[in-house]
Amino acid sequence: MAMRHYRGEPDDIYASLLIMKDEVWVGLNTGDRRQIRDEEDGSRDYESVTESVSEYLEMPIFEKRTDIQIAATPDVPVAEILRIAKIVKEAGFTTPELMEPKGLASRFVE
Repeated sequence: MAMRHYRGEPDDIYASLLIMKDEVWVGLNTGDRRQIRDEEDGSRDYESVTESVSEYLEMPIFEKRTDIQIAATPDVPVAEILRIAKIVKEAGFTTPELMEPKGLASRFVE
């Protein structure tokens, strides 16, 4: 399936995910944002990432869509980006679009 792009169309809703060194942000460009902090022992809370993206997939707007925007800050290892991309794909967002953080439709941090 080809990747669908929704940028530039003001009425569309985008799901975005930002991977940072100590946390992951998942959100929509409508303003819904979820901060998922790493566990106290430093491990990533992958279960919460899965739950968050799965909840978005249950929304009617994503009924026929499989796209999500994924970005990471420079201090995140590539292996971590790939691991989260795999989790997102397994949850149902099968056409992730990797991009720079400033390109995300959702704004998580300034």
